[in-house]
Amino acid sequence: MKNTQQEIMKTALLLFPNNGIKKTSIDLISKKCGISKKTFYQYFIDKEDIVKKITTIELTKVEKYIENLASEYNNPPDELLIFFNFIQNNISVFTSVFINDIIEYYPKVYQIVIKSKKDKFTPFLLLNIVRGIQDGFYWETLKPKLLVDLYMLQIDTIIENTRKEFSDKREILNCTNMLFLHGIIDTSRKEKL
Repeated sequence: MKNTQQEIMKTALLLFPNNGIKKTSIDLISKKCGISKKTFYQYFIDKEDIVKKITTIELTKVEKYIENLASEYNNPPDELLIFFNFIQNNISVFTSVFINDIIEYYPKVYQIVIKSKKDKFTPFLLLNIVRGIQDGFYWETLKPKLLVDLYMLQIDTIIENTRKEFSDKREILNCTNMLFLHGIIDTSRKEKL
């Protein structure tokens, strides 16, 4: 029984990021899984239910990674680089079309995304920057809260933007992350790195 639910979620996870949530019907998900709509509804109340579960699972993966990351690395720049690489390689569900559909059609689910950013991502980045300043890795003159707010705004803009020239989100995200990291590292203290 649990396998059918996982198969439905796996299929939706493949369809939603490319087609969008709105354009992916329950009929299509069911057909791709080789099940009836009735079977779909045995596991999910409606489309919002599956969107909420997928979003929650994907965000939980990142949140758990963040919790473990701080205990593994003593070097804030390394910690941030590892985090950036993880994000770039593990948030494929959060495409522009997926996020924009959540914003427009599933505001309760979008609140989960906002809460995760506020409760997990932002504190992680803020703590990393504060530690990096204290440990002499990052510029002393940085304003951590402002820097985190600017970074999150850039990331939101990249993820939510649907313009064709931003089609390679992964590469743009990588470039943004590297610019951010290189901009905060205090290069006058190379002996630390």
